[in-house]
Amino acid sequence: MFDSSLGRQKISEKERLVDIPLYTFVAYFNKGILRFGFVTATKDSYSEILTEDGTTTILSNTRFILTGKETLPNKNIVTFVSEVNEQAEQFEKTDFSFLADREYTLVEIVEELKLQSDVEIFALYKFLRAHPEHIKCKKHKYRLKTTEEIALFQIQQKEQEEEELFLQEVNAWFKGSELSIKNQHQLFCALPELQSDKKNKKLLELILANYPHHTPEQAILQFRKACGETPYYIDPIISNAGIPIGFSTLLNNEKLLPIQNSDPEETAFCIDDESTKDFDDALSIAKDGSFWKVGIYVSSVSERLNFQGALFAEAKKRVSSLYTANAIIPLFPQQHSEKELCLLKNELRPVIALTLWLDSNFNIQRTEIARKKITISANYSYPEVDKHIAQEPFATLFKFSKTLAEKREANSVPEEQRYYYYIVSTKKGLAVKCIDTQSPARKMVEELMIVYNSSLAAYSVQENIPIIYRNINHIETLNTNLVISQAYLSTSPQFHPGIGVKAYMHTTSPIRRYVDLINQTQILANLKGKTKPFSNEELENDIPRIEKTLLYLKETAHKSEHYWVLEFLKQNYLNTPLDAYFRDGRNGFLRFELIPWGFVISAKCESYPLTDKLKIIIYKVDSDQGFVWADLL
Repeated sequence: MFDSSLGRQKISEKERLVDIPLYTFVAYFNKGILRFGFVTATKDSYSEILTEDGTTTILSNTRFILTGKETLPNKNIVTFVSEVNEQAEQFEKTDFSFLADREYTLVEIVEELKLQSDVEIFALYKFLRAHPEHIKCKKHKYRLKTTEEIALFQIQQKEQEEEELFLQEVNAWFKGSELSIKNQHQLFCALPELQSDKKNKKLLELILANYPHHTPEQAILQFRKACGETPYYIDPIISNAGIPIGFSTLLNNEKLLPIQNSDPEETAFCIDDESTKDFDDALSIAKDGSFWKVGIYVSSVSERLNFQGALFAEAKKRVSSLYTANAIIPLFPQQHSEKELCLLKNELRPVIALTLWLDSNFNIQRTEIARKKITISANYSYPEVDKHIAQEPFATLFKFSKTLAEKREANSVPEEQRYYYYIVSTKKGLAVKCIDTQSPARKMVEELMIVYNSSLAAYSVQENIPIIYRNINHIETLNTNLVISQAYLSTSPQFHPGIGVKAYMHTTSPIRRYVDLINQTQILANLKGKTKPFSNEELENDIPRIEKTLLYLKETAHKSEHYWVLEFLKQNYLNTPLDAYFRDGRNGFLRFELIPWGFVISAKCESYPLTDKLKIIIYKVDSDQGFVWADLL
């Protein structure tokens, strides 16, 4: 508090509570706005004041910023406020250049300007606080701002003004108005952050005001659904994870860059899962004299994107597509990921191509990495290719892939680990899908994608291109002597023991993964002879954020998968005996692995298993809490 009698600037808490004179003017803040009042009564640590609008209120004495020195002044509160405002305007003509030298307290400024009356001192305080654009106030000290500070303030002011306009439009949306494309995009960007980072407090206050009977978590989720950012069919695990889900109109409407000229066109085919809609890699094989010419192509997503645009910024934020039982949360909007960027049949698409020339023993004799355009002749599924694996164009590719696997000494998978099961949503309800990880088509594509990634990694090392490599750490446990492999990202390549190469990276899925997109961007720039968009330092600094997001997405996907497993059991297997292995017991639950799917569930049971393998009967499921009630047989 500042005593305008200039007798002191700081007073003790005890003095503050009792030393408020009657019949004097005071200044205080109410909701961030400077107000003036006239003290009419005091008691203990509170004062009754007459406010500017003629009403009375009681305030704690700790609220007062200034206390006048004049008691029983010969003017009322209205006249006092009017004179303060007039005097504050007069300070616009005052030379405050002395504040550039150092920080001044209010007392020192009063002395410098030789001010005497309460009106002058109150007006000075009002003026100093009213001009943050060029006067800096910190800990009750004042100085003129530097040029850099003024520029920063102007930016912050503009951001605040834009935020206010944004909040006004969102508030109008609750009353039936439409959101502008710009503000809808801003809203879609802000909503996930309300759940994950606790940002955008003013937006949260606005949402809570319109959902008064909900908890903050419930209100945010209801609003995300109501405004269209989160579709209603998204499961509760994903909905509450605080990740971006829907795409704004701005993102949906952003145009991709036109296809650039490149090398002559080629023809290729795609192989992927039956349910795949975002094809991003393709293959070709043909005879070239005495050699087999193999082409491995990846959609050139990076050359279709504006790096200053909203689509690229969104991909950077999302980091990876996320797949659930009933939905795909892609890296790019559907019309991009499943149409314009996708390698669709009979469509011409730009690609980054790896071409391999093989001798009769399938040894690689020459390689080439180049920009090309391809036309897709067909989009095959894995089962289709498995049925015709002994026929061309698949037979020779399959033989080549087996040679690649033998050279890198790829270990065969035990039969019990060969099949992978997961839940899918169909028109008839939830079902289990089985993936044969060792099917010829899958193994063939896997080996060809490995050779693509490792070849482009070797090229990047040779050309000294800043890249995000995928390295492996081997950690040996002290008690069990087990070796645990842990992947990590780095701009420095290390020997990859699983693949058997000096450098390895991911770059075959730029439609689905941000790291692949970045790596492709760097390689494409090098092929064009242009400056790389990202420096080694920029990539290295971004890796912690990428790895943190990937880990969170992995954990979220695992929880979502578990949710759908329980929904599947509730829909199809209540009160039905199921074969299971007993895993362990923890925290009042028993854990079982369901045969043959391998799904692990937590159950509340009235008895304890006497054998490792048994039958269980699930009679109640709580998908939201993540466990079941079961009897043991």
